[in-house]
Amino acid sequence: FFDFNQPLSDQVGVRLVGEVRRGESETDRIENKRTSIFPSLSWAPNTDSQLTVRLRYSDVSTLDYSGLPTRGTVVDAPYSIPRSRIVAAEDMPDTTTETRGININWSQRLNDVWSWALTAAYTQAAVDQRGVFPTFFGNAVAESGPLLTVSGARLWDEFDSVTISPSVTAKLRSGNVAHTVMAGFDYDRTRDDAFLRLSPDPFFNFGVIGAIDITNPVYPAWVEPLEPSPPDQENRYRSTAVFLQDQVDIGEKLHLLGNLRYTRVKADDVNAVFGVNNHSINSKLTPRLGVSYEFTPHTSAFIGYGKGMRVPLFAVFSEPPKPEESEQTEIGVRLKNLAGVTATFAVFDLTVKNALVADPANPGFSIQSGKQR
Repeated sequence: FFDFNQPLSDQVGVRLVGEVRRGESETDRIENKRTSIFPSLSWAPNTDSQLTVRLRYSDVSTLDYSGLPTRGTVVDAPYSIPRSRIVAAEDMPDTTTETRGININWSQRLNDVWSWALTAAYTQAAVDQRGVFPTFFGNAVAESGPLLTVSGARLWDEFDSVTISPSVTAKLRSGNVAHTVMAGFDYDRTRDDAFLRLSPDPFFNFGVIGAIDITNPVYPAWVEPLEPSPPDQENRYRSTAVFLQDQVDIGEKLHLLGNLRYTRVKADDVNAVFGVNNHSINSKLTPRLGVSYEFTPHTSAFIGYGKGMRVPLFAVFSEPPKPEESEQTEIGVRLKNLAGVTATFAVFDLTVKNALVADPANPGFSIQSGKQR
């Protein structure tokens, strides 16, 4: 691990944070590998302006592991399976997770009252998972013996999003009352492409690539699933939002926050293999309120209320997805360096509407339930 934080001049500073990690496992053949680098640059040409650029690069890889059968491990059998054993294939590629991103923020103070800021970000993430798993044929055989029939599969998902968020802030004061008023606009475009394919096999068409005697394994050769072009899933999400917020400070002890946000989301949820072709447009006005009071410089109490909305992702829907809505209230106290202790204690109630659950009538699909608390 390393962290270099270096000013180059009174106006420019750079920072480079990184990590390289290698870790073995008690499970045979598994090694966890992670490489992460996070460079950033800050430029302040004058006391009223600042540009900050942050980059993100992260790669994680390891051999996929689907677990062991119950017989011979937690259920008694005429044979015993070591806890270090793995169900895998020979020459099976590692499962990889890659993340790339850039975040640019420009803030500009115009005068003692007005300032503005602009944030633009791009994020890309890709998961490429190759693995094997015992088929239902193998489970049936394993009832009487240690032989497992295994199938191969590849799950691939590439996700990227572009976000642009301009905002303007005004700081106003009248007597002992100070207002920090912010108004802004958020735009987000998200692409989510994916597919799930089994290894080709000449007999069952269930991705069967061979059999393993789990007590003395000789692993079958990996058979690469066929990659579809274009991907089976091609989901697109576009959201726009406008917001207005006022943070009020009355004296030094009482603080109030009020926020209104209007969000409009367009979702295209498409997966031809599963027969999914859902299109929806939803919008909602969501408020947020908060009050805090400082009894002393070290102790304060707060109460808050807020609503939220988001489009559920990473699922195959039986019906066009509705927005997932949330409502939360909370009350608590904060300690700030009170006799060396900093802590927050809170009681909250969070209700989620239209939450995702598995569709009992369509395995592999999801539906949205009533409420979760």
